[in-house]
Amino acid sequence: MSSRRKFLTNSSMLALGGFALQSFNTQNFSSIITSAADQINIGVIGIKGMGWSNTMSIMKIAGVNLVALCDVDQSVLDDRLKELKGKNIDTGKIKTYKDYRGLLDNKDIDAVIIGTPITGMH
Repeated sequence: MSSRRKFLTNSSMLALGGFALQSFNTQNFSSIITSAADQINIGVIGIKGMGWSNTMSIMKIAGVNLVALCDVDQSVLDDRLKELKGKNIDTGKIKTYKDYRGLLDNKDIDAVIIGTPITGMH
């Protein structure tokens, strides 16, 4: 299997997990995280559609910190940062990337949401 196909397959599985995540009541999970040492730093690759929806859902969980955003479209990155500022979220510590490899190299990230479009799947 080509590495591109493998990447798309793995991304699809993660996206399905994101759909499942939305069906859970985030209030139930917020009591799991109890201390600053238990904070989870997340990064997001692909923030236009479903990736952004999943991000907004997971950020409702106490102890989840958004630390990185990645999208190939700079205008999408700019729009999402403005949206976060509008929700009074400090964007000063959020790193932005246009290439996902830079985000994946960031050692401060504990988990990554991947919201890429799936095309050509039958």
